[in-house]
Amino acid sequence: MNESLRQAINVGIALIAVIAAAILIIAVWYNRFDTVLSDLVVKNFAAIIGLPFAFIGAFVVIALFRQGAGPVEFSGFGLTFKGASGEIVLWVLCFLAIAGSIHMLWKP
Repeated sequence: MNESLRQAINVGIALIAVIAAAILIIAVWYNRFDTVLSDLVVKNFAAIIGLPFAFIGAFVVIALFRQGAGPVEFSGFGLTFKGASGEIVLWVLCFLAIAGSIHMLWKP
């Protein structure tokens, strides 16, 4: 695949994800006077708002990492990942690290 096409696709996916997160926040804002929804969002803020942003953050980290380097190769735990599989494993690890830190720092 052409490198400029890959960059355009990464930017497109990042923009769609940011727009979707913005729509989520706007929907929560416009329904802030609904007590049931407000209580649900306040009690589960890390899951409702935090996880979508963890997804976006992990994608941005991996997409930016991919732009500055050649094919991703990842070796660990006795396994070797190259190409797309390396990017997927790296994204999963990045997402789990961000989601884990949200869970660790969240005070209910």
